[in-house]
Formats: sequence, structure tokens, C-alpha cells
Amino acid sequence: MPTVVGAPLNAVALSGSDGWAVGETDADTGRAAILRLQDGTWSSVPSPVTQSLNAVVTDGVTAWAVGNRGVILHYASGTWQEAPSPTTEILLGVTMTSANTALAVGANGALLEYSSGAWHILPPLGWQILRSVARDTAGGVWAVGGYGVILKGYGVTPRAYLPLLARSDGRVSPAP
Repeated sequence: MPTVVGAPLNAVALSGSDGWAVGETDADTGRAAILRLQDGTWSSVPSPVTQSLNAVVTDGVTAWAVGNRGVILHYASGTWQEAPSPTTEILLGVTMTSANTALAVGANGALLEYSSGAWHILPPLGWQILRSVARDTAGGVWAVGGYGVILKGYGVTPRAYLPLLARSDGRVSPAP
């Protein structure tokens, strides 16, 4: 199978048969790796940043990617553009909660919300690292991180997050 980029890839997001993959800084270009899946073929797409990208999400029309040093990219109207970021923390996860809202998580408990056309820092929840975030079909938002922490909330209101802990027996219980 041919290689389409000279850098490790960190994340993939699909919508139908199309999608995106993002990754480390490509040694050949000095830019973060971004690949697009279209009509069954992966191709490299120009990246506007040099920082590695750690996560990507798409709804099939738009997409968000996040990465090192707080970098946030937005794909719309056929191009990736860097979005102003309120943090320099490493961002490790991103999800869209609607067409106009998104959440990103990362190092040092970073929790960011995209709403009203801008990214905002949400109050910290006290966790050292949040590694991934996803939305379920019922509108819930789940984040996972260090020490087995699982957070659940609805919409993007941080006060609605319920800290949960994964137990060694595979069950989930409320955090103490």
C-alpha cells in the first residue's frame, strides 16, 4: 500500500465514505500531516501549521483538528484555517456537539468550548489530563483522561459534567 505522507498519523474521522486523518509534523514539508479521504482515495492536503495535530472530527461538511501548543484548525469552504486559540496547552481530543458548537480537551485538564464563533476556556474540572471527548446520540458529551477518569455532561455546560471513575471490575461509579 503506498504511503501518502511521511509522518505518523494520530487520528482519523469519517463521515460516510469521506474523512480526514491528521498527525505529526511531516519531515518533508515541515507542516502537520493532514490527509483527506475522498472517493476511496487518500490524498495529502496543505496544512497551515507546523504543530503536530492530535485529533480530528468532521460532520461531512466542516471539520475541526486540534494539536500541540493549543493549535486549533477549522475546515470550511474547501480550506483548513487556523482558529484563534485561548490556550497553549496540548489539545488531545475534539468533538462537535452541533453544527455551531464543539468541545476540545487536553493537558492540564484543558476544556475548551467553541460557541458564538469563538473558542473559550471553560472552568477547569480538576483533572490532570483529558485525552479524548465524544458526543453520544442522546446529546451527552463524554470525556476520558488520566487516572481512569470519565466525565459526562450534556451540551457544553461544564457544571453539568458528572465525574465518573472506571473501576477495576469494569463498572463505572461516581467519583468520590
